[in-house]
Amino acid sequence: GINAEYGPFFLMSDKQKPNYVHPNQSSEPKTVGEALALGQSWEQIFYPAGLATFGGRFLRLADMCNFPQLFHSYDYIRSQKKLLSEIKNKEIDLDQVTTRQARKANSVVTATVHPQTGDIIPPLLRMSFQLPYNVGMCSALMMAVGNVPATIFFHWCNQTYNVCLNYTHRNASSQNSNTRLAISYAGAVTTSLTAALGLVPLVNKLKVNPSTKNILLKASPLFALSVANLFNISFMRSAEIIQGIALETADGEYVGRSKTAAYTAIGQTVISRVLANLTPMTIPNIVVEFLRQSAAKTPDPAKTFSKRKENSIFLLLVFLNFWYSFPVALAIFPQTASLKTSALEPELRNIVSPSTGKPVEYVYFQKGL
Repeated sequence: GINAEYGPFFLMSDKQKPNYVHPNQSSEPKTVGEALALGQSWEQIFYPAGLATFGGRFLRLADMCNFPQLFHSYDYIRSQKKLLSEIKNKEIDLDQVTTRQARKANSVVTATVHPQTGDIIPPLLRMSFQLPYNVGMCSALMMAVGNVPATIFFHWCNQTYNVCLNYTHRNASSQNSNTRLAISYAGAVTTSLTAALGLVPLVNKLKVNPSTKNILLKASPLFALSVANLFNISFMRSAEIIQGIALETADGEYVGRSKTAAYTAIGQTVISRVLANLTPMTIPNIVVEFLRQSAAKTPDPAKTFSKRKENSIFLLLVFLNFWYSFPVALAIFPQTASLKTSALEPELRNIVSPSTGKPVEYVYFQKGL
């Protein structure tokens, strides 16, 4: 079951979070030292629900998207990063560090620090900013349909932000040139604008009833965003395809670079990003259109569906959909992805562990977000 440390999305305080009970004992270990003595791995200590299941990954992503993670100061993040390093390297007395302290430090670092570079992620590019950003931006994009200047402006703003976001959460084992970053930016903006502006005339020519046409028009930004995301992420991370991304064994030993793994990582990232926008950009439109049509059938003037009421319901539905859609979509695939060595390039199929010399069956790599 989902008895993870994080509790209901965004709402649980540390005191409310349920305890994790190890199978070999009747109560949760109080300290990290006690947990290690019982044979728990770091994953079991930091993520009580585990990361092998969708439920466990969802709770981890929900914690990363937790809005308060946006407000951690750089000094506080550095202190939690230092504590987490000391815990993992056993540089302090682990019998004096509670499991809650360890999980808190891991939670903060996971949400605010790039896993490969160790750089602190700027607040507005953290996953915790995605809910307010996407609610505002997707609402603006859908309300701008039919207004050419507004459509151009908001798609430009969105792709500018996405370039920064994709760069921040990239797999850092491969480096992009400034030229390639510029091409990615220009291409993403052009692609999203072409899709957004070109789809409206096509939908207007369709011979469908007005309600269906209105829903399709409101959904046109989803198509534009999906095409732009594919282009943006692919170009922003094209260095990974050219150079390959770093592969590791289960013990964290570097064993080479793979282009096949890069295609897998980028493909999974694109799918997750598209799915994250799917329900927020379709369900609110369908519900609002249904309510509008229902109100139009009633003769009671008091039940008319005003523009103000329509926008209020629309924004509420967008917010509720984004509340869970982002962590749900990102949790579909593990952030640390894996592939069988038999699925890699021919020259990488006989990888052996540097420390043991034994054949490696699975390799692991950072998918990115």
